[in-house]
Amino acid sequence: GRGTIIYGTEGSVHVNREGYQLFGRSGELVRENFSGGKEAGTALGGGGDMTTLHVKNFLDAIRGEGTLHAPIGEGAISTHLCHYANISSRMGNARLEVNPETGRFKDQRVVEEYWSREYEKGWEPPSI
Repeated sequence: GRGTIIYGTEGSVHVNREGYQLFGRSGELVRENFSGGKEAGTALGGGGDMTTLHVKNFLDAIRGEGTLHAPIGEGAISTHLCHYANISSRMGNARLEVNPETGRFKDQRVVEEYWSREYEKGWEPPSI
């Protein structure tokens, strides 16, 4: 099915909308967790167990009825990984270096070319 495989120095993880599988360096299954939901594809609205539980946790935290399972900093890291992969793909699968302390690209040219957006006239952010 659809999903993402992230390779690290100590193993890899296969993630999709139903859960994840964590593998060690030798390819052995270390841990897995699946919700049993039927959610699939690229639908953002979802409705399957993973989406439902995620949204419930978020809303509970906003109401002060719980804490986030993943703090915003962790979510930012996950989101950045997606951006890094997309930028690498747009650059012909280029190898990119990221400062692990800041999460920013080491090559300023990459930032100028790809880490920005186009704004509609009148909606540009102020210069700092």
